[in-house]
Formats: sequence, C-alpha cells, structure tokens
Amino acid sequence: MNSADYLFDQFNELGLRLLNKMKEDKQEEGLFLDFKNLSAPHIPGAGKTEREKYAQAISGYSNSSGGIIVWGIDCRSLGKELPDVFNDMKPIKNLRKFLTDLKNFTHQATDPINNKVQNIPLFINETEDSGFVVTFVPESDLGPHRSQVDNEYYTRIESSFKKMSHTHIADMFGKRQRPNLQLDYQISASGNVLSRSLFFRIHFFIKNNGRYLATYPALQIKSSDNLTISEHGVDGWNNFNLKLIYQNPSITKERGYLLSGGINDVIHPNSSIEVCMFLPSANLIDPSLWYGLNMSEKIFNFTYTIFAEGMPSIGGTLHFDLHSIVEELRKLKIENIDHLESKLINE
Repeated sequence: MNSADYLFDQFNELGLRLLNKMKEDKQEEGLFLDFKNLSAPHIPGAGKTEREKYAQAISGYSNSSGGIIVWGIDCRSLGKELPDVFNDMKPIKNLRKFLTDLKNFTHQATDPINNKVQNIPLFINETEDSGFVVTFVPESDLGPHRSQVDNEYYTRIESSFKKMSHTHIADMFGKRQRPNLQLDYQISASGNVLSRSLFFRIHFFIKNNGRYLATYPALQIKSSDNLTISEHGVDGWNNFNLKLIYQNPSITKERGYLLSGGINDVIHPNSSIEVCMFLPSANLIDPSLWYGLNMSEKIFNFTYTIFAEGMPSIGGTLHFDLHSIVEELRKLKIENIDHLESKLINE
C-alpha cells in the first residue's frame, strides 16, 4: 500500500475528524495531497474551472504515484517559497450535485480513462447538503493519461501538477504493461557447526512484483569462486524451472551461468519461481575456516542480470557477509551457532 492508498483509507475511516486534524496541524500540500477551493461556490455543481483542475489532477496522479484531492479547502502559503498549507474550510453547498458532476465527468476527463478513480462525500450536514469531496486517483499502469480538457499530459512534482516533457511522455509509453522483476533468495542449511561439515545452499528466485506477466524470463548469474551452481536442478532431481543453457566454459567463467525460459515459461504477478541453487565448491562448509575473520567479511558474492520480454534488463550484485550468514544460520536453528559467532571478530 502506498501513501495515497493509505491516506484514502484514513479518510474513509476518520472522515471529518481527519480533516479537522489537518486544519489544526496546518497540513501542507505534497506529492500525494492537494487541496482545492471552488472558483464559484455560489453556483451549484462543478464548473468549467473545476472540471479542468479535475482532469489535470487525474492525469497527473495517474501518471505518477497516485494521490488525493480534497475539494472545499482554502490553502495558501505562509511565506515566500514556502508550500501551501491548509488555511480554512470552505464547505461546498449542494454537495450531492458537485459529487455527481465529478463522477459523471470522470470518464471524459482523461484518455485513456482511469476507471479506478473514486469520489466520496464528507458531509458536515446531510440535511443541508453541505461538506467536502475527497477524490482518490490511484497510480495507473495504462498511461500516460492525457487531460481531455487541454490535451496535455501532466505529472505530480512535489505539490504541483506539471506538464510532462516529450521525453517523459515517450518513456511512459515504453513502460506500458511491463512486469516488475527482482532477484530473491533463500538459504537452506543443516548440520552442526562443530562437525566442520555444514550442509549449505543458496536458492535463487525471480519474483514478479508487477501487475503483468513476465514472459521469456531469463537469469544470468555469476558467483564467487567458492560456490558453484547445482547441475542437479532446484530439487536435486535434475529439474529446472528455467533451462540451464550450455555455454563455452570460458564464457561461463567470465559472465556466469545462463538460465532461460521458453514460450511456456511465465512468471505471474505477485508470484515467483525458483531458478537455481548454489552450493559450496567443496559441497559442504567447514565453518572453522571462518574463525578469526571479521563479521563484515564478504564470503559469497554474486553479480546478476534478469531479462524478460518487453522490459529492460535489470542488473545488480549480492554480497553475503559473515554477519548475514550467521543470522540466517541462527534462524535455521543450526547447532552451536553461538560458538561460531564467538570465534569471529565483531567490529
């Protein structure tokens, strides 16, 4: 949940209490929060100016990280170059009419439509039909979104909606429907530190944090010389979720191992697949070889690049120092882990 989602949940839960708290605290406008007063409060409904601001806000928030608009609030700066802050409440009369106008205009405000925009009323007095409207605009994956009022693309920068540059617009078109991939890992181990033959494995996963399928996923990964990939698959029975591609040994030494998926290999949103497993070059670890080393000493090191169809490659490095290894072994309840820690230098 990002800040815009959280703020909207707070408005749904607390309503006017949150608004009163914002007034008391002189709440600043910011990246996720915008206050708007009506240009002609004596005229019922959303006028031309409000529709223009509404379209700009939907465009700007949809093209960035989402946000909230609170209608019926006067805000102003307390000094030169200072941000605008909550100054006073200006309750909207004929609130239901204003709310209906916004809802009806939502599908005309931008192209493409952000159909997840929500508007909720905060009534001061339902009988007198007065109060405020909170508009929630979530971030969109369908962008860039263009205001249909002035045919401009907007984004949210600090506390203002700004027109997007051509480069920014082109970049957003290139980001449509991309997965969001990252490399994840899990350590497995068993045995006793004092046995000097610790079973130790590092399992690697490609995780999709995005909203779209990752097709033709691939991973190129290179480890430090004290590790090697398990050629018996992710389960020890020669099964790989992504195929281990044979390369010339000199290329593997220089660039690392390559595991690649085909047409039927996909990573669904909010899921991951195990790709490979690394083990010590000597198969088992003798923890006594670490005695006298500093806890910050990097023992296992990796460089990697993730690939998938329709997205730029993502590269990075991973380092496992003795401190992180000891903590992982402790979580796995490896016997005599305190003995190992006592033999290490902690500076």
